[in-house]
Amino acid sequence: MEFFDRFRREPNRDDFARLLIERIRDAGEVREIQYDADSFRLLRGEQDQGFLSLSNLYAEYCRAEAESRERIVEICVRNWFVTDSQIPEDFEDARHDLLPSLRSRAYVDFMLRRLELEGNQVGPATYEIIGEHLAAGIVYDLPTSMCLLDQENLDKWGVTLYEALEVAKANLLETTKNYIAADGFYLMAHGDSYDATRMLLTELVSDFEVDGDVIAMAPNREVLAITGSADEAGLQRLLDVAEEGVRHERYVSGLAFRLEAGDAWTVWLPPREHPLYQRFKVLNTQALGQDYHEQKELLELECQQQGASRFIATYSGMTHQETGDITSYCVWGEGVDTLLPKADLIFLLRARPDGKPGELAAAGPWDDVRRIVGDLMEPLDMYPVRYRVREFPDDEMLRAIGGEHWQP
Repeated sequence: MEFFDRFRREPNRDDFARLLIERIRDAGEVREIQYDADSFRLLRGEQDQGFLSLSNLYAEYCRAEAESRERIVEICVRNWFVTDSQIPEDFEDARHDLLPSLRSRAYVDFMLRRLELEGNQVGPATYEIIGEHLAAGIVYDLPTSMCLLDQENLDKWGVTLYEALEVAKANLLETTKNYIAADGFYLMAHGDSYDATRMLLTELVSDFEVDGDVIAMAPNREVLAITGSADEAGLQRLLDVAEEGVRHERYVSGLAFRLEAGDAWTVWLPPREHPLYQRFKVLNTQALGQDYHEQKELLELECQQQGASRFIATYSGMTHQETGDITSYCVWGEGVDTLLPKADLIFLLRARPDGKPGELAAAGPWDDVRRIVGDLMEPLDMYPVRYRVREFPDDEMLRAIGGEHWQP
C-alpha cells in the first residue's frame, strides 16, 4: 500500500530524487549515485560519468494523473541507462534510428556552459542554428532510450552534421502523418515529443495553404502550430496555443518565426499597428527575457570564479501606462564595466558621487544609441548576444541620443 501511495501524492523534489535512486538501484545500477539538490540532478559514478537532469521529469510527474506516474518513473530509469546504450560503429547501421531534435538554443548552450563552470571538459555544441534562437541536433532514437549525438559520433561515422540531419529529417518525415488542418491553421498532433521538431520539415510546411507568409510557433516539444501572416483569425488561434504551450515543462520558445525563401526561419512580429502585435510582443519579450536571465546567472558565476568585476546588466520590460505597449530595456551606468543585453531601449545613467542611483542622462532606441556611440559598444561572441561597455558616452553623444526629458 505504501508503494502505491507514493504515486498518488505529490512529492517534494528530494522525495522524487530518492524515489528514482531506489528504482535505479532496483534496475541493477551498482555505481555510486549522487544527488545534487542545488542543480536538481542525479550524478552517475564517482567521476564524470554523466548525469540525469530532474527538473522536466519532476514537473511532468507532478502534472500527471496518479495512474500515469509509474510510466514516468520507468522512463526516468531508462534514461539513466541511456549512456550505456551501444551506438553503432557504422553510419549505415545507425541511419534508420536517427531523428532530428529541435530545442531552444539557450537550452543547449547553457547546459554546456554549466558543465564547463563545474569543471567538466566539454566539446563544442553540435547543432545547426535555426532562426537564430533555436538549435537542431540529432538523436539516436530507440524504443527504450534516446541519446543526443555529438561531433565525436559524427567524426566516427565520417559524416557531416548536414548529412546526418538530412537523414534524420527524412526519417521524421516518414512518421509525419497526423496534423489538424482547418481554414489555414495547422497543428501537429503526433504526441511523440517530436511535433515541435517538425518545424524543420520546411518542404512539407511550405506547401501548407496559408494566407500570407508561413508563420510558426513551437512553444514546447509537443506543439507546432502554423498559420499565415495575413490571417488574423489564424494568428489569434496561434497565440492561444502558444500562450498555453509556453507553460509546459518541456518549453522550447515563445518566439514566432516566418518561413523565408521556402527553407529558412526568421523571428517574426506583426507590424506595430496590427491588433495582435502586443500579444506577440509580450511572448517575444518574455522569451528573450528568460534567456537573458539564465545567461546573467551563468555570467555572474563565471565572473565570481574568475574574480572579475564586470556588471551583468538585466534585460527588463515595461508597459506604457497610456498605450499598453510593452518595451524591453537595459541600463548603461557611468563608470561601470558592463555587459549589456540587446533590448529595445537603453537608459544611460550618470554616476553620483554619493553612490546613490545615477541620474538619467539620455535614453533612446538600441539601434540609434549604437550608431551614435560606435565602438563604445563591443559585441561579444555569446548567445544571446551582449555588448561590453567600458567607457561612458561624452556629452556630445548624450545630446545626440536624447536628453533627460526623453519619454518612451
